[in-house]
Amino acid sequence: LLANSPQTMRKFHHSLTFGFVLLQTTYSLSGSLLQAKKLELLQTALVSGRGQWANDKEKDSLYELVASLEETVSSSMISERNVNEDEEEDKIPISFDGCWELIASDLEPFRVSTFFLALASRVESNIRKGASTPALSVHRLATSVSEVERAAWYVSKGSLKSFVQLKVGSVPSIPLALDGVVVSSGSIQSTDVEDGTATTKSRWSVTLENTSVVRNKVLYGLPQETGLTPFSNDEALKFISSQIAPSGDIFRNVLDEEPVAIIDVTLVDDDMLIARVPELDPKSYFVFSKSNPKTQPWQDVVNEIEEQSGQQSNSLLGSAAALGMLNPFFSRRARGSRRYDP
Repeated sequence: LLANSPQTMRKFHHSLTFGFVLLQTTYSLSGSLLQAKKLELLQTALVSGRGQWANDKEKDSLYELVASLEETVSSSMISERNVNEDEEEDKIPISFDGCWELIASDLEPFRVSTFFLALASRVESNIRKGASTPALSVHRLATSVSEVERAAWYVSKGSLKSFVQLKVGSVPSIPLALDGVVVSSGSIQSTDVEDGTATTKSRWSVTLENTSVVRNKVLYGLPQETGLTPFSNDEALKFISSQIAPSGDIFRNVLDEEPVAIIDVTLVDDDMLIARVPELDPKSYFVFSKSNPKTQPWQDVVNEIEEQSGQQSNSLLGSAAALGMLNPFFSRRARGSRRYDP
């Protein structure tokens, strides 16, 4: 019929062209809206110190932007599946692997650590619902002599390593500080991954394994002829990198259960990731940006971990620190208190 009717053929061609243009425009607008939301989030995160200095309006804005980005991803997934409804595969082949830099959160940056995620989850389930956030905020006050500089996740082959760069000062007025990256490692079990294929949303069960400190430096200042001069010593504390705290086993021995944190992750696009921990405040969030492949800010940390792999000895100091963080569980057990039952 179409072959014998040029007029019908032209109408069909125009309709098909209009359909493709409309589809392209829809995706273009969706992409532009996504980029605009990302830009607004980045700007607010930048001026508010990853959300840590945000006022109430900025906190509300960040929360709404994060929720909106998640919703945008969900909507685009539905649209893509409708367009490709005749295809058998309805999951988008993507990968969460890579190094992800923390850029915004309504929680303290150190709480992105695999260790503290597992600790907070166990506080919620074993002590009291809603107790972890105020308790860890108080912990941050108690350690305010230290400065959390950068934080990131390194995801690779079913493992999650959290990087938290700390600078720990000494007595005020003495120019001496220690700098290092605390690495907490865990294994990932994803409920949404099948045969290497995942959707842009996934639920991870992360089991804490161990904790170490790498890229250790001593920072100090000494008087010189030209005045006080800052120095950095990379060798004095290098031995610490060869030690590891079996924090996962310590948790198991103390709590008689697995040190697990449940994390809901959303891959917004190739360079932005949103994570939530449903066992904590469901409104709380972490937003990550893919590390710049040109500058590779964490590559030296990854290299040092790989060099030390299989050669590290147990750290008594690190183990003691991990045990110290579990003191509330010891105290509760000593009082004979029962586990919280929601």
